[in-house]
Amino acid sequence: MVDNGSSDGSPNMVKKAFPQVKLIKNKENLGFAKANNQVIRLSNGRYILLLNSDTIVLNGALDKMVEFMNDHPDAGAAGCKLLDSKKNLQKSINKFPSLLCQCWGKSLLPAIFPKIKVSYVVDEPHFYSRIQEVDWVTGAFLILSRLAVNEIGFLDESFFMYGEDTDLCWRIKKGGWKVYFYPGTKVVHQGGVSIKKRENKSIGRRLITIAACQYSRKYHGSVGSILVCCVVVFSSGCRLVAWSIDFLFFPKRRDETCKKIEDNWVVFKTGFEQLLG
Repeated sequence: MVDNGSSDGSPNMVKKAFPQVKLIKNKENLGFAKANNQVIRLSNGRYILLLNSDTIVLNGALDKMVEFMNDHPDAGAAGCKLLDSKKNLQKSINKFPSLLCQCWGKSLLPAIFPKIKVSYVVDEPHFYSRIQEVDWVTGAFLILSRLAVNEIGFLDESFFMYGEDTDLCWRIKKGGWKVYFYPGTKVVHQGGVSIKKRENKSIGRRLITIAACQYSRKYHGSVGSILVCCVVVFSSGCRLVAWSIDFLFFPKRRDETCKKIEDNWVVFKTGFEQLLG
């Protein structure tokens, strides 16, 4: 287990309650990819499970997932059916983000044309009822073949948080392995627990923006990255102007408006930094 610079006494709790667990204590938060790589390097199992801290693994889930991997030796990675806290289906099957998809999602166009769907997330419910090969699955619960990881490499540590699961699945498929969705295993993913506090939400938006720009830089080149960053800066800048006008003319809802201004300022600033960097 890796403790990524927590301050809530988690390392001491683990030492007392689970003395058999190997504990790595990082002095600071090194990010999702780097911390997971620390554990992967020390592990020696046939399979590696990436599991978010905001998940609840239901009875038999791990056994079923290992059995599935044993039955599919061509699987480099596999994900399962994710449920929210109310046991509703979470959409976790995804296509690799094209440049068009990234630009559309970061722009004002989805709000202007809500009926036009340009998304990397697979929405159709019937896709979640059968075993199938996919581009990538959400990394909240992602089981990996050690043979595949040894061939293609560990998580890309340039992704601090977000984007590393997409990148990993891309490299797995490029290496000749398959990525599967297996509906026979169910895991509750509460989602966003670590960023529910106001200050953490701002950090989350910053990290998502950085990951989007990093991914476009890695897979769509410098021109693609510049385009995505420009779309982020322009769209968040427009929202900043709109919410600032709202703040001036509608004093009764200024508390909520201030949050919107703060959110878009974080995205605008981060996008601008990525554009210059």
